[in-house]
Amino acid sequence: MNKNGVSKFSVLGFVLGLISIISLLQYKIPQTSALGTLQIKFKYILLLVFFIITILSIIFCLIGLYQTKKKGLNLKGVIFAIVGIILAAYPAIVYSFFFLLWISTVGTRSTLEFIISILL
Repeated sequence: MNKNGVSKFSVLGFVLGLISIISLLQYKIPQTSALGTLQIKFKYILLLVFFIITILSIIFCLIGLYQTKKKGLNLKGVIFAIVGIILAAYPAIVYSFFFLLWISTVGTRSTLEFIISILL
């Protein structure tokens, strides 16, 4: 908690939520081009990275909300945490939709093995 009563985790989650919203605005659905599937896989790897950022943002905001509740509710701290969760939740829903769409259309067993190898 800083001197304003806002948890550092809430601020970090809020900033990560802003990054994920900006990344969503910059994201375009990949088109098949001369580079073929390599370009599509690279864009979906970036999509997976931004999805992880949004999950971290939600976790940090929830920790910040818990710290704010524990130290006594401060309106500024609660607002930072809730707005951070909203900023992070919207891109997470959109990212997961694109990711599931990709798995259902392009995905094969080798693609799933590729995703698992990235996660491990």
